[in-house]
Amino acid sequence: MIKSISKISTLLWCGLVFFFFNAVYSMPGGGRRMSNRVDWFHKAGWGVFTHYLTGADTTADEWNKLVDGFDVEGLAKQLELVGAKYYFITIGQNSGHYCAPNSTYDRYVGISPSKCSRRDLVSDLYEALAPKGIRLLVYLPSGAPDQDPVAMKALEWKSGRFGYWSHPEGGPDERLANFQRKWEDVIREWSLRWGKKVSGWWFDGCYFPDAMYRHPDPPNFASFAAAARAGNPDSILAFNPGVMPPKHPSLRPDRQLCSITEHEDYTAGEVADWLVECHGRWVESITRGTERGSHLAQFHILTYLGERWGGGKPRFTDEFATEYAREIITNGGVITFDVPIQPNGLIPDQFVSQLKAIRDGLSKPPRSVPEGNLACRKPAKILDFSGKNVLWMSTNGGYHSARYGVDGDPTTWAEPDSEYQWTYQVDLGNLHKLRKVAVTFAPQRFATEYRISVSPDGANWHTVAEKRGCTGGREYHEFAPTKARYVRVQSLKPDAAGQEGNRMAVAELEAYE
Repeated sequence: MIKSISKISTLLWCGLVFFFFNAVYSMPGGGRRMSNRVDWFHKAGWGVFTHYLTGADTTADEWNKLVDGFDVEGLAKQLELVGAKYYFITIGQNSGHYCAPNSTYDRYVGISPSKCSRRDLVSDLYEALAPKGIRLLVYLPSGAPDQDPVAMKALEWKSGRFGYWSHPEGGPDERLANFQRKWEDVIREWSLRWGKKVSGWWFDGCYFPDAMYRHPDPPNFASFAAAARAGNPDSILAFNPGVMPPKHPSLRPDRQLCSITEHEDYTAGEVADWLVECHGRWVESITRGTERGSHLAQFHILTYLGERWGGGKPRFTDEFATEYAREIITNGGVITFDVPIQPNGLIPDQFVSQLKAIRDGLSKPPRSVPEGNLACRKPAKILDFSGKNVLWMSTNGGYHSARYGVDGDPTTWAEPDSEYQWTYQVDLGNLHKLRKVAVTFAPQRFATEYRISVSPDGANWHTVAEKRGCTGGREYHEFAPTKARYVRVQSLKPDAAGQEGNRMAVAELEAYE
């Protein structure tokens, strides 16, 4: 009897352990994440990235002088001042100069004097950042420096062709296994050198995952990740498949960020001049071949505050940058801002000021929700007229993402890039017995004819109001109590350019019981 009770207890205990494991590692939608190592990143919400680089013609002596002059304490104070919880620095990029020693790299390329700095800037940065509670992450291309022909030849690297960008060497269909083994050796040395000092890696240029990394035998994504985590098993990793140009035909607007392997923890999320929207914390991996299956990565984007990567003047107002960051973080994502960095390692004052403004803005509570408005700050989408496909947001005079139609601010609005007949949809989160819907249009951007529909499940829709002869402003509609979770407003007219009203833009959609 005692043995039976003991056996039953053991089975119950095993069942509880199994249940807990599934609860922790299984995610909604059937996806699975690898571990909880990305949770600190999610909690941080936002951080800073800098491109500390030099030109191909910089001598080893000049590079060492630059790196020696990097003011790590000064940068650490700036990052603490702006409230950043993590910081990315480039180890190197295309010129073949790196800001930390690496004997494996030197042995492979045979360049003397070495273009790897004498100073271990990464370790020194850690010593300055760690006491302030700021995590350190590093950036590294997935290929050899393509402005250094000696290194390219010694490492057996060929740059491939990728979409709108190409290199005369070609070779997107080649596995380049010899190169990859050497590059993993280089990465492994750095990882072992730094250990827990480095909390994560961002690998650029993983443009050909099928050819180079999706194989059952090494080198592959698994060996690539193992090299990066050799010194710190908890390092979070991202492999960048490339920044897509606006409206890239291979991606829907709601799928423009992707995870390309089960071995990464967060999306690389490189975004240039076309900002994306976050619809939830997790992004499902696009996996094929030996990695076929489902895996979820933390939603993350990397974009620049300047006019370009690592340079220019601020391109956003403080308010817009703050609200965009709030949108990403509120919806479960993480956003990293690239800012310029000076030769002495300090961020220019105007970007320090903007980062402080973002910090201050995020620390303030959002505008109060109008009493009774069930739609305020709820998930929203810009859809085509059928309501089935997500559309690109307009960037005409600003960034008009879906959230601006329910943000409680009538001076901002949601608008598609080019469609005249389109659908604005809001998810109220739960069923409500709706009685009233109001829609406010942006100045000179209104539908002369539109339809308002509601749905309990997002599939079955019921029209509750139609309007003809609208002249803009705020329109208010009452109807018989109807149980609904979703609300839509669809533009019927104008349906082409040159008509009264221009293209509909929703400044605010309100829903009331």
